[in-house]
Amino acid sequence: MPGAAPAGPEWRTDLRYGVGAATGAEPADLAGVGVEQHSGFDRIVLHFSGGLPGYRVAYRPAGNAGAPALGIRLEHIRGGAERHLRPGLPAVRELRAAPAAAGTARLTVTLPAGTDRLPFRVGLAADAFYVDVVHPDGEHST
Repeated sequence: MPGAAPAGPEWRTDLRYGVGAATGAEPADLAGVGVEQHSGFDRIVLHFSGGLPGYRVAYRPAGNAGAPALGIRLEHIRGGAERHLRPGLPAVRELRAAPAAAGTARLTVTLPAGTDRLPFRVGLAADAFYVDVVHPDGEHST
């Protein structure tokens, strides 16, 4: 995948992806979804049990309101409930998640209208996956 990269600390605007440890036979269970504000960026945190799923994070075409949207696709996953969060943070204005279907879950993160694609990074922990999105003012910490 030219221009794509796995998880890492670099701030980018192109596709990020990873295979994960979960499989179709042993899928990950989505245990929780949250959004946090940090100095210079907002963080979307997804907690799992049973290993981490495969993932793909990339920008999607802007919606009707002209707001950029970041799509998160999780593979080899089950569970999770429909969620609609409106944290109204500097970078993350809204997050929509649907329950997993056929081993795949999709989340859409709506960013502020009128902004370009904001840089993001993806991180992994033992039981969590996170996406950090830079605040529109462009100042972020590591």
